[in-house]
Amino acid sequence: PMGVFLNGADGFIHHGGAGNTLTALHAGIPQIVFGQGADRPVNARAVVERGCGIIPGKSGLTSSMINTFLGNRALREASQEVAAEMAAQPCPTEVAKKLIAMLQHG
Repeated sequence: PMGVFLNGADGFIHHGGAGNTLTALHAGIPQIVFGQGADRPVNARAVVERGCGIIPGKSGLTSSMINTFLGNRALREASQEVAAEMAAQPCPTEVAKKLIAMLQHG
C-alpha cells in the first residue's frame, strides 16, 4: 500500500526496511534512509551506492539537508533509472513458466 502514497512524491524518508526501500525504488523516488537495525544498514548502503538516496549523519536530519536532498537532480535521475530497470524485469509468472518449460523439455 505504500506505493499509493509515493505516487507523485518528491522523496521518501524511512527506516530502511526492505519493503519501503524496494517500493521507493520501484516508484523512482529518491530516499533518505536511516538504516538502523536488522537488514536496514545494508539496504541504506545499497540505496546510497546506487545514487538513489542519502543516509543522515550523526547530527540527524535537518531542514537544510531535506532542502538539499529535494533539489538533488542526480538522486532523482538515478532513482528513475532503477525504476526503469525494475520495470524491464520479467514478472515472476513469466519466469516460472520458462523454468517449467525448460524442466519439461530438458
